Amino acid sequence: MEAHRAATGASSTASARSVARWFLHSLLGLADDVRPGRIRLHAADFGRLVSLVDSGKLTPAAGKTLLADLVERGGEPEARMGELGLGKVVDERAVASAVARVLDAQPAEVERYRRGEKKLFGVLLGSVMRQMQGAADAALVRRVLQEKLG
Repeated sequence: MEAHRAATGASSTASARSVARWFLHSLLGLADDVRPGRIRLHAADFGRLVSLVDSGKLTPAAGKTLLADLVERGGEPEARMGELGLGKVVDERAVASAVARVLDAQPAEVERYRRGEKKLFGVLLGSVMRQMQGAADAALVRRVLQEKLG
């Protein structure tokens, strides 16, 4: 309970609900692989990590990558996010470039999508997100991909 208060108190944007959800769904799974007392992540830093996701500066997928790194190595979440290059990508040109690479690499799926198999949009969207290592703004990827597919 003390750790939860420290995590929620470390940031004005991390809600108690978000902290609890990240704790239960992400941190506990990582903690199983680490001996007690060897987790280098402090409660306040955990709260700052959740705040980065809640504020939109970090995607949930990139947040999980950052969390794993912080559990293992510790450190300040914002600094580690920068060092690892995990900040959310909102550069439309970078997203458009990733979309172009995916469409070029999957011409059969693109053709099938254009013939009416709309379920392939999710496949292509997922491919772009993987290309961007989960750091792209999903709404921006969706918009650019829709524009390119016509």
